[in-house]
Amino acid sequence: MSVLPHASPFHADGGPVGVLLTHGLTGSPASMRPWAESLRAEGFTVSVPRLPGHGTTWQELNATSWQDWYAEASRGLDTLRETCDEVFVAGLSMGGCLALRLAEERGDDVAGLVLVNPSIVSTDKRLAALPLLKRFVPALKGIGNDIKKPGVDEHCYDRTPLKALDSLRDMWKVTRDDLAKVTAPLLVFRSVEDHVVEPLSAQIITQRVLPRRHRAGARRQLPRRHPRQRRREHLHRVGGVHPQTHVGARRLTMRSNGLTAPAYTPVADLEPQVADAMLADLRVQGVAAYTKPVESSSTVGFDRPEFRTSVKDRLYVDSAASQQVRQLIALQSADLDARNDDLTWAQIVATFDQPVDPARAVWPAQEDIDTSPEASTTDTGTPAEASTTGGSAEWDRLGATAREGGDGRDDPLEPKEHFVPPAPPPLPRLDPAKQVAWLGLIGGPLLLLVAALFTVALPTWLSLLAVGGFVGGFIALVAAMDDRSDDDRDSDDGAVV
Repeated sequence: MSVLPHASPFHADGGPVGVLLTHGLTGSPASMRPWAESLRAEGFTVSVPRLPGHGTTWQELNATSWQDWYAEASRGLDTLRETCDEVFVAGLSMGGCLALRLAEERGDDVAGLVLVNPSIVSTDKRLAALPLLKRFVPALKGIGNDIKKPGVDEHCYDRTPLKALDSLRDMWKVTRDDLAKVTAPLLVFRSVEDHVVEPLSAQIITQRVLPRRHRAGARRQLPRRHPRQRRREHLHRVGGVHPQTHVGARRLTMRSNGLTAPAYTPVADLEPQVADAMLADLRVQGVAAYTKPVESSSTVGFDRPEFRTSVKDRLYVDSAASQQVRQLIALQSADLDARNDDLTWAQIVATFDQPVDPARAVWPAQEDIDTSPEASTTDTGTPAEASTTGGSAEWDRLGATAREGGDGRDDPLEPKEHFVPPAPPPLPRLDPAKQVAWLGLIGGPLLLLVAALFTVALPTWLSLLAVGGFVGGFIALVAAMDDRSDDDRDSDDGAVV
């Protein structure tokens, strides 16, 4: 199969440090060529392999699997290891997943990872239909060239082959399951605007790889610099706030804007960068505030542990200025004022420590209990307690009568006979034609589903029979929904009262 223009693999010899670049699904080495040229200009040895099935036709890609792509990337790593002292692996989108897999399986050969919009998961519920859909639909609209800058072409396919996409989902799963094996230094980049790869992938990687590696200590340490140089390069103070200095690292401590207040109220859960900016703004306005990291789960319906993230900071402010801060947040962005159950509960708990204004009624006046002596007797002068006690005998008599089958009262107007509804009509029996229609409607899709789950290749005639049975059964049942003649219709056709 001939290779498309600009899709050939790229290799350039340089210094003792090598960089392996891996492209994304339906892409080609052309999408990584500018990055590779820049690294070569800096003196690195660079290799960009063409993954199997890419750079030719999408039909050829549909005949490959993620094991084929991984094997080619592994061969590229071997080539660089032969001439370089150490090799870094960088990947874009699916290439980022391949880079992670290399670090999981060949950690001693990978000096570090650079991931750009890596993909290891998707919340698109339509992907659940891929095991069945790929058997009937070979490809859908392409996902490449999602680039905001005009005039840039990745030279990718205009169609996305579904068998290859389903194989990518398999690689996502095995890579997520082995993220704990990654010990190489990691740098993750994520575009603010990306319509293909969701931010959840980067969140899972940074939350499951970076924190564990920082706790246990990295196998390879980056060059150390003098503390003053690190502070100049990575820290700056804004009202006593220390912003996060490592991309994706977990923030484990509270941060304050330097002011104090007698009581605090939680007002919002914010992204860490937004929370830092709010602390600085509130300090300028003289409002005491601090933030505290909170655990939250990602949206999209994923509740398994690998999808849990910790990316929010809860903002606590002076209780006296809480309404003012909420208005400020709402004015800046409606999304920042989003509520959740945990935040609401924290706000309720915070009110327990707030002083109560004695002049403010805590319940309606009509619910107050009158403790005066006059209120302790009834209108007839009988003590209320005695009236209640005396009345209990009547309730006991009524209850005993009800248990015997009566209601404790003689009602001469009560009818002796009651309406008895007629017996319901028997359930309709399906005629043979409708039975066959239901069999085709349910049995056809069920046959295809079982074949997809157990990876059984059905004969073409049987697949067509299943599809035809579904379509034919549906049409037959719709046509038979109301097959009564006009003579059978009656104006009294309705409920019987």
